[in-house]
Amino acid sequence: MSLRPLARDLGVALKLGGRALRRRLAGPSTTLDTAAWRTELEAWLRSLPPGVVADHRFVDLPATRPPWTDTGLSLDAGECVSWFASGRVFLSKALDLWVPPSFQLWARVGAAGPVFRGTRATHTFTAAVRGPLQLASYFPASGRRPTARFAPAPTSTAR
Repeated sequence: MSLRPLARDLGVALKLGGRALRRRLAGPSTTLDTAAWRTELEAWLRSLPPGVVADHRFVDLPATRPPWTDTGLSLDAGECVSWFASGRVFLSKALDLWVPPSFQLWARVGAAGPVFRGTRATHTFTAAVRGPLQLASYFPASGRRPTARFAPAPTSTAR
């Protein structure tokens, strides 16, 4: 049995742990304040002229919740939708390893609609079919997949 792979993994963990410790000691916390983010977004929505936004929802989507989560929005084919996501999914809090929403957040319109995700925390797409907008939280390399067929979002545009 070779100890080389174990030594390599331990070396990587020590480097990551040291980096996380230096960040914690160097300054203010990098913890996201999602309540403040939501307050700012609500103020921005109120400042928009009437009719610019037909409807909106704030959806809490813990990484441990299995899919699918209904947003409460029902879309018609051709409707344009944007999402603004905030948060982190920690792979290891001790090592300060996390992924942003763009890695984790998946969507579909209708129970049989194509599954897609944006490339950033902000994403705009046009619904190809009629149905409820549903969201899921899955790490792409976890081996788990939301059920439904996977396809790029039709006419999707990262913003």
